[in-house]
Amino acid sequence: MPLLATAAVALAGPTSPAQAADPPRYKLYYDLFDRGGAKIPGHDTSWVPQGLAYWSEQDALVISYYDGNEKQKSRIAIIDRNTGAKRKILVLPRKGHAGGIGFTKRYLWVTQDGIVYRVRKSELAKPEMSTVKLDEDWPVSASSFMTIAGDRMWLGQFRENANGTTWEYRFAKGGVPVRTGRNMINPPQVQGMVITGGKVVWSRSYGRDNDSRIDVHALGSTFGRPLRSILAPNMSEGMVIARGELRVVYESGSSTYSDADYRVRTVHRAPIGRIVG
Repeated sequence: MPLLATAAVALAGPTSPAQAADPPRYKLYYDLFDRGGAKIPGHDTSWVPQGLAYWSEQDALVISYYDGNEKQKSRIAIIDRNTGAKRKILVLPRKGHAGGIGFTKRYLWVTQDGIVYRVRKSELAKPEMSTVKLDEDWPVSASSFMTIAGDRMWLGQFRENANGTTWEYRFAKGGVPVRTGRNMINPPQVQGMVITGGKVVWSRSYGRDNDSRIDVHALGSTFGRPLRSILAPNMSEGMVIARGELRVVYESGSSTYSDADYRVRTVHRAPIGRIVG
């Protein structure tokens, strides 16, 4: 089933006031977050959004997807950062969740099933629906989600009912990821993360009808109460900072979760300063 694009565009602005169909408990969330622009490619199909990255040279967001029918290789959608309009769909070289994605100077990085692999950025110039070539891959300590902050890559572990571990990697000669020995404990149910200004922001969710949490902690200190916890719509996934805004993608837009009690089909955004303080 192909990923689909749509020309439907939501109202843009610094925030999106809560609407009549929104549960009242999300009012604070929508006081902070704008609903974004066009609906994401592949909404209401079996393709399930997972990771989110910012491609600065193209001023584009990149969303990773897995096939909810578990038949086809994972895919990425490249969309305009500002409007959300689709630019193209590309096929990744492997099947699986593709739960974390991120960019360095020369590569797109993808986590999947205990490994991280990279794809040269030049591969992303291929035509619509082309399969990009895997450059190299490595086994890693965790592969549920990812963020790249400066010259470090953080790879984390999802656990439903227990804390997980997020590991720091550096890029050695040739761009080979090497674990530094530094790690931090992440809370349960983490689906995505960003690091900024000495703080870490976690996207936490599990279950199609359960609320998500956007939690803020001091970097390296994730025990106890977060500095801030924002109740968010169900099924939050990857997040990234793009031009000063926190962007969040939700998997509830997939038809795989058509019975979810609340669904999000756009990439939401909020000024990062309003989230972390």
